[in-house]
Amino acid sequence: MLKMYELRQECIVNALQKKGAMIGRELKRKVEIPYENRKNVMNLWGLCTLNQDIFMERASATRYMRIEKWSGYPRLSPSIPREFSDYSIVGLDETEVREKTRELKSHIDRINIAKKEDAQNIIKFIDNNTGHNLTDYFCFLLAGDVAYNMAHSELREGHDGRLYNGSDIDLIAIHSIDAGSDLVKKVGDLIFTQKMRYRQPPHKEEVDFKLKDIDVVKEQTGMTSTEDLIACKIMNESLFLYGNKKLYQKVIEILKEKGALDKLEELHEQAILNRNREEQEILNNLRV
Repeated sequence: MLKMYELRQECIVNALQKKGAMIGRELKRKVEIPYENRKNVMNLWGLCTLNQDIFMERASATRYMRIEKWSGYPRLSPSIPREFSDYSIVGLDETEVREKTRELKSHIDRINIAKKEDAQNIIKFIDNNTGHNLTDYFCFLLAGDVAYNMAHSELREGHDGRLYNGSDIDLIAIHSIDAGSDLVKKVGDLIFTQKMRYRQPPHKEEVDFKLKDIDVVKEQTGMTSTEDLIACKIMNESLFLYGNKKLYQKVIEILKEKGALDKLEELHEQAILNRNREEQEILNNLRV
């Protein structure tokens, strides 16, 4: 077992000596580990972590909580495989690792700026085509990777089988009760047309959106289901993009008053413990 451990370490070091510092996904290719094999990717992270000659630095320090839909189990995201593959620079020279980490950070920043601009253009189009002053009735929030400044542009296959440019553009439109059904429908229809438009070249962006009124927000803060918990988490962590700032502040007030923020903080602390346990288990297994 020790011999196999040493052979794997040697393979990693040889790859880094030949090509220099690289992002985790490149190292995976060099040592021939497919992304789908999560266990091997986690072991690769562990081997790099345990080797004192290897330097590893994350381009994004952000770790947010993800709640598993079916079990309610809280985890930190990005997962170990994704964090290693998409946000970590690995190498034998500390200076080179730091420089490539700075380059990766700049690359991620450019992607986030571009996707935020796309989101703003979508909302601008909607505002220009409703015939109403949307700031009276709506607030638009930006969620997902872009909200955490962690967007990537690696091609990925969507649910429809199409290839998209990395992270989704996740939008949430919350409206007041007096918005009127006609206006709400029109906004929903306009968002859908933009979703279809952005799927096509040159954009090739997947746009997801949720549309709900303030009463639904109040119901979800009851947290009677895992879906409600996830909805509260997303609303709390989203960025205000456009619209009625007072309505957005009301959403945050409701989350606080109903105890959703306290509950989410408890789950986040549990997610940190779960992640620490997971990492330690990987490292302990490799030491055997």
